[in-house]
Amino acid sequence: MRDVVIRLLSSTKFIMAVLGMIAYIGARLGFEFSPEEAMLWIGPLIAAILGQGIADIGKPAAQINAAAAERLATGTAMPNASPSASGGTP
Repeated sequence: MRDVVIRLLSSTKFIMAVLGMIAYIGARLGFEFSPEEAMLWIGPLIAAILGQGIADIGKPAAQINAAAAERLATGTAMPNASPSASGGTP
């Protein structure tokens, strides 16, 4: 549970989403600002969340490739892999 909270608090997307919610709540509580002013705050937050999401698309594949390269470098075999599945000859 602690790791999940730490990961959330270090997530750029989560922080941007929280800032957007704070701006929305402020508008609902009656803070006086126009829709244009709200978009000055919320628009860049949405763009940052979308941009970070696009940047994160390749992260799982990069982590898998790094782990595979590490296993190859250390000579550790992949668990549950048959020679034919890994491209070798049986």
